[in-house]
Amino acid sequence: METLLLQDWLTIGKSTTQGAPSYLDVSNYQDLVFYFDAKQMPAFAGVAYETAPEAEDSSFQTMASVNAATAGPLSQTSIVLGRYALIPPAKYVRWLCSTSDVMTFRIWIAAYRLP
Repeated sequence: METLLLQDWLTIGKSTTQGAPSYLDVSNYQDLVFYFDAKQMPAFAGVAYETAPEAEDSSFQTMASVNAATAGPLSQTSIVLGRYALIPPAKYVRWLCSTSDVMTFRIWIAAYRLP
């Protein structure tokens, strides 16, 4: 198992998609465990973990997501097992955040290499 940083601490104030230069290449991994940590997250905000075989916006599909029902700090773990997931990890992984208020978060991934 290896740890990969998908996003270091970031504060945003509107819906945003991670930029292409920061996409994570997970083509050598089969199972991903996402660790989402928010110091500040507004109610009804959400973060989706998306994957695609190529770095084109239209190719990305959601593997898992985090949604906040109430405002405040939030920590959540999401597991995507390559063999059993409806949308298994492809080559690239990125995050997509939906919010209308300020939020501060980071995302780590524990990844298992392909045999």
